[in-house]
Amino acid sequence: MNWTHILGQGLFGEHGRPDGLYWNEDRSLMAVTSTFDSMQWSARDLNGGLKVRRRVSIYRTESLSRLAVLDLRGPWPINDAAFRPGRNELAIGRGSYDGGYLFEGELLLWDYENDVSRSLLDVSREVTACRFDENGERLYMMLRPFSEEAEEGDPFETYEAYEMENPSAEGRVVAGELKPVPAEKTGIAEPYAEQDANAVLGLLQEMSRGDFEIRRRVWDIAWLGEREIACVGGSRQLERWDLDTGRTGSWGSDSAGEAYELIRAADGTLLVNCSKRELDGGMLKHRSTLLRWDADSGSCSAVLETDVPYSLSRNAAGVLLARDCSGSRRKGTGTRDFLLNGGFEREEDLNLGHYDLFNHYLRIDGAPGLYFLQGTPASSHEHKWVCAFEPSNSQVRRLFPLNTDSTEREHLMSDGGCFCTDELGESLVLAAGIHSYRPGRAADSEVLARRALEDGKTLWELRFGSPVTAVTFEPETRTVWFALAEGKLGCVDSASGRLLALEDVSVEGISTVIMSLAPRGGRIAAGTIEGWILVGEASGASAKFE
Repeated sequence: MNWTHILGQGLFGEHGRPDGLYWNEDRSLMAVTSTFDSMQWSARDLNGGLKVRRRVSIYRTESLSRLAVLDLRGPWPINDAAFRPGRNELAIGRGSYDGGYLFEGELLLWDYENDVSRSLLDVSREVTACRFDENGERLYMMLRPFSEEAEEGDPFETYEAYEMENPSAEGRVVAGELKPVPAEKTGIAEPYAEQDANAVLGLLQEMSRGDFEIRRRVWDIAWLGEREIACVGGSRQLERWDLDTGRTGSWGSDSAGEAYELIRAADGTLLVNCSKRELDGGMLKHRSTLLRWDADSGSCSAVLETDVPYSLSRNAAGVLLARDCSGSRRKGTGTRDFLLNGGFEREEDLNLGHYDLFNHYLRIDGAPGLYFLQGTPASSHEHKWVCAFEPSNSQVRRLFPLNTDSTEREHLMSDGGCFCTDELGESLVLAAGIHSYRPGRAADSEVLARRALEDGKTLWELRFGSPVTAVTFEPETRTVWFALAEGKLGCVDSASGRLLALEDVSVEGISTVIMSLAPRGGRIAAGTIEGWILVGEASGASAKFE
């Protein structure tokens, strides 16, 4: 995409939450490691297939210019990193306990000059610390036992020291053939090398002279006018940006929790849906707050507070449907869904059936009706139907199954959708993943399909290999835009279903993942996992891609 505006950047801005800082032998280079927050909240899960969970960047210490970036998938934290003397290589030790039996991880060798990395071990092992000798000929490491069944002692307090001679990114070493060595020979001061994240942040702030701020993933984004954008995430719950002058305001409150959704109210103002988990008498409880943002004063005021998390959608008349996404099948009472009228008054309490974040997420804004997913029976997460709720008579209509003909035998997990109207009539574009117990995802495991509201007919269907993180209809160009967790942005002709473009998303050579999309007047605004706000142009029936 030809991004005309990139907002929210700054020094070290490509990182999530920095948690490690490592120098080479003469401190002319430094490596910064970071972890991206979980891409999950009570209403939906975006962690599956995510292109980047951890990131390593290398900088020149004096100028702080960035030399290279390495993105890492998978759940394992980065425990340690070590520059190799005399070579442009960095060893990276990762790993953690899997929660049940194994200590999993890997030992990577990254040639950052040529951007080539490879795991040095043939099996998964948690690497808690690593270090090269002064000549770079030997790599020392500390490993946890393979599993809980350590030969002796507490496996969580047991560390095994090994050395590897002349490690190379061109081959792997059989873990069982590693040479054990006395711990004191390794020169590793602590067997578990985790750094103090707060100390790391302090150093980065000092080096940047205040030009560094931790930004959060942008869960939702909306246009305020031709040149203004609002987003939830970034540095605080709510931010306001001008395309010409940058950030013009922000609002945040620890008591409200994190913001996840932006909703345009009937009077044109923005509502911010916040949710917070907190301990109360030893019990983990939710507290959710719906805020109304006054654009003129920049202040927020609470219009509703509840003790369950909810996800909101809005019809064209401005009526809001709140789905209880606490995940509880309350016997006798069911879920605590409700309606809000244009004055933000709670009009009607509902029970629309069980909701869980992996199966039922569906937010459709601006459509004639209020749409949601319901299992069969309603207390189930299986055999889901797209349903419509009619506020005038409080009736629920089951419109059509979520499954298309090609997925009739599959279990689908919803990844959201959008309302679409053009010469083919009114439709919903729906995204869903095919559930599988096999590890990894197949190349056709994500379904993006346009379904006619009149009869549920599948007008077109596309398949991809990772979850859809965002999808929106751009009416001026009559295109459907979508983002994938594997770091791609796509564009589809809304009538024919022809895939016009599918490209990797990058900003100044750094890969990113888009989490939210908003169209306006032939332009697309996007929010990313780093907290960046991107704006690009669409033209005619296709997009301007670089």
